[in-house]
Amino acid sequence: MSCLVIGYGNTLCGDDGLGPMVAQHLETLLSPQQKQDISVITLLQLDLILANRLKDYSEIIFIDAQMGLYQEDVMVEEVGPWLGLRTKPPASGFSGHFLSPRDLLQVTEELYKTRPRAWIVAVRGYRMEIGEGLSSEAQANIEKGTRAVRELLDQTLPLV
Repeated sequence: MSCLVIGYGNTLCGDDGLGPMVAQHLETLLSPQQKQDISVITLLQLDLILANRLKDYSEIIFIDAQMGLYQEDVMVEEVGPWLGLRTKPPASGFSGHFLSPRDLLQVTEELYKTRPRAWIVAVRGYRMEIGEGLSSEAQANIEKGTRAVRELLDQTLPLV
């Protein structure tokens, strides 16, 4: 089993950079042995070309910032593609990105006939305006987001 962790968001838009920052923090905690089964990437946003990469993993963890949708500092939700639907439902509202994890999983299913198990880890941000750096509240959520991802990894690929 192998897992791909994708932290995405714009680090030039304040707390929107939480996804990449949590992913980078997680990567520093992984041992060389763990990195054989767990790949970590950071992106500005999700792109259709990623479907070609997703097909090679059994689990995918998407990490993104959210603002105001959940009261919790970190929310974990298992997700899948929009299979069986004639029209795409409205966006979930936690993300301002053009392509959602569900969209990307749908493309992976349709093109490669594979469906990795997937989760979204939504980490609470507080300001998303133009500018580098996180708010102090969001900075505190990096550790909470990392802990949530590690707990997911412990369930699927025990961390030694």
